Amino acid sequence: MMSDHPNPEVKPRRKWVRWLLIASLGLNLLVVGLAVGTALRFAGPEPLRAPPRSMGVAVIRELPPEMRRDMFRRAREASGERRGSASRDWQALITLLQAETFDRAAAADLLARQTEARGRFEKSLQVSLLDKLNAMSPAERAAYAERLMEAQERHKKRKDHKSR
Repeated sequence: MMSDHPNPEVKPRRKWVRWLLIASLGLNLLVVGLAVGTALRFAGPEPLRAPPRSMGVAVIRELPPEMRRDMFRRAREASGERRGSASRDWQALITLLQAETFDRAAAADLLARQTEARGRFEKSLQVSLLDKLNAMSPAERAAYAERLMEAQERHKKRKDHKSR
C-alpha cells in the first residue's frame, strides 16, 4: 500500500504551529526589549537616565542613593509627615468631589493643609541637604558639583531637542 507521503512515519507539519511559534517569539522579544529599555532608562547608567526637570530635582537626584533615602526619612520625621496621610487626603478630596454639593471651604482647607505639609517637608529636606553638603569633604563636593554640571548639560540638551 502506497502512501502520499514518502515516509509514512513522519507526520505532515502544520503551518499554523510555525506561525504561532514565530508570533510567540516576537512577543517575548518585545516584552524583553521593554523590560531592558525601562531598566536602562530608570536604573541604568547616568547618561541614559532622563535629565531632571528642575534644579531642585537635580540637587537631590545627583546625591548618592543612600544619602537621598536618609534625607527623605529625616525630612518626613522632622516635618511630621506620616505614611498614609497622602492617601487619606486623596480620599478626602475624592469624597468632597463626589458630594452632591461642592464644599469649597473644606476643599480650600484640605489644599491649604497639603501646601503647609509640603512646605514643612521641603524645608526639612533643605535643612537635611545643607547638613549633608556641610559634612562633605572638598573632594566629595567637587564630585557632586561635577554630577550637577552633567545634569545641567542633559537638561540643556533636552530643552534644545524639544525646541526643534
